[in-house]
Amino acid sequence: LEWKKEIKATFDKQASLTFQKLRTCPGLTVTAPQGAMYMMIRIDCSRYDGAFENDVEFTKLLLEEENVFVLPGGAFGSTMDLFRVCFGAPTDILERAFDRIGSFCRRHYIVCE
Repeated sequence: LEWKKEIKATFDKQASLTFQKLRTCPGLTVTAPQGAMYMMIRIDCSRYDGAFENDVEFTKLLLEEENVFVLPGGAFGSTMDLFRVCFGAPTDILERAFDRIGSFCRRHYIVCE
């Protein structure tokens, strides 16, 4: 059962990476995952430049501008502005994807004083 421990350790590491990277993105609220291979991230659409008004538009524009695919929360019955990110990919791919999500958020974020 050593392989189970290795898989759990890998997912724990990837979950931590996901949490740490995405919580630095302006306009996003990240909650630590609780045993799954994915995380639901809240989008505060009011903090952005109007390029998107909901989770579906956010995910579509993220794909167009940064070539990063995440699923809108509405696909899972959510009525809130959320997106779902899976962190089952290799760490180097996750790091690049999260850097792109960060760039996307910073580009569209409106700084409020």
